[in-house]
Amino acid sequence: ESIFYDLWFDGAPITLAGSITLNPTDLGTEVIWQTNSEAGINPLTKFWVFRRNREMTKDFEQSLMLLKALIENPTPKHSA
Repeated sequence: ESIFYDLWFDGAPITLAGSITLNPTDLGTEVIWQTNSEAGINPLTKFWVFRRNREMTKDFEQSLMLLKALIENPTPKHSA
């Protein structure tokens, strides 16, 4: 299963296109995250893309670790 997305950033001259693909394996699920963008020839835009990519990678890694923890240790439901 795959999810495809486009990201627009306020004030940025580019759009990031990406996908998240989930592949079942014998050990669980493999997650493949890909992003693509066209930074053109402007060195400032290239630097912005580089920095944004690093920030997004950290965010995705943290989110995946949180999701993994929630799946492995779900919060018990309280009955009212």
